[in-house]
Amino acid sequence: MSVTEQTRSVVWNELFDVARTARYYDGAVRKYALRRYVVRFLAALGAMGAFTVSVDILPESLQVLAPVFPLALLVVLVVDMTTRFDAQLALLTRARHDYNRLEGDWKILWASASAPETADADIVARINELRDSEQMVAAWVGGAQVGTMKRLRDRIDAETYQAIEGQYAA
Repeated sequence: MSVTEQTRSVVWNELFDVARTARYYDGAVRKYALRRYVVRFLAALGAMGAFTVSVDILPESLQVLAPVFPLALLVVLVVDMTTRFDAQLALLTRARHDYNRLEGDWKILWASASAPETADADIVARINELRDSEQMVAAWVGGAQVGTMKRLRDRIDAETYQAIEGQYAA
């Protein structure tokens, strides 16, 4: 009545993939939030510079920069409007939440697969349910048009393998 090694291996691999994806979206949320704050800070700085120039507060030696501030402000505002940081951040935040929930579900399944009284058929049925849930999340995340950050994904892959292997390998 115990779970086969093949089924345990499937649960392990799925747990790793979902944990990696959850950690990726956590990192992506932090990166997009930082980008949004930087752009907004630059917009505020540009507005302050444009205001300073308009009332001639700048010292005479810096008056040469007067045309740069409004132009820089315009560039930053266009970047802010065209990048849709808020929309992308909202999508990434939802993806992070959904993948964290899935990771928790896979961890529970891993614990169940390790229990001697658990039937293999029960685990296989739950694997199929969780895969369906993950496909639904992946479908809307994939359609969200949020690019993949390769360096972040590579770093997360290595970190996740160490964390999950150390915590759940048996």
